[in-house]
Amino acid sequence: MKRRKKLCMIIMSLCMAIGLSISSTKAIETFKLVEESDGVKIYKNKLTKEMYADIDLTQLDHTRKMTVYHNDTNGIRIGIDIMDAASFKKLHSEQTTGWSSGTLPEGLSTLRPHISDGGLEASFYVDVIGNYPARIMNTYTPIFKKAQATVNNYEVNVTTEQSQKDLPARAELTYNYTVKKFGFVLGSHAGYFTLEVNAVGQIRLSWA
Repeated sequence: MKRRKKLCMIIMSLCMAIGLSISSTKAIETFKLVEESDGVKIYKNKLTKEMYADIDLTQLDHTRKMTVYHNDTNGIRIGIDIMDAASFKKLHSEQTTGWSSGTLPEGLSTLRPHISDGGLEASFYVDVIGNYPARIMNTYTPIFKKAQATVNNYEVNVTTEQSQKDLPARAELTYNYTVKKFGFVLGSHAGYFTLEVNAVGQIRLSWA
């Protein structure tokens, strides 16, 4: 009888451990590839709804602008413009390392990442030194275009200035806004939009 009781307790403990393991696995949802087209791979964390894009810079058009992601259902559009650079040769080099294909050139480049999200268009400028190790020098001039949105507050910051082997340089725009129509508030939204540059000058955009 005692052996049977002890066996039952062991089985229950194992079941609880397995249950906790499964719950823990669900809580730590990983990013999964959800879309791939025109040299862009889109990854999404289904738990947190965060997304990021790996970009093929060879897809920049003649004005050096690129639409990275668009979803007409929820009104999200992500893009990046290379405004100025000392050289554009490295933008078109072949890379397959999980970040952007092509690297930013040596010297100073100015980039303008931009996002449209539910009636709000937001962008900011980032000055980047692309040579090893890549470094974000400055972020400035956040611009908001809003059809039915009111921006309540925002911040644009360099959260990590200089990239290291396993730590990219990072600039981030955070914001929140409300959407109104006919004088009625339809909802409030908060989001972030980041540009990361790794040590060799490859870039990545992420947003939520």
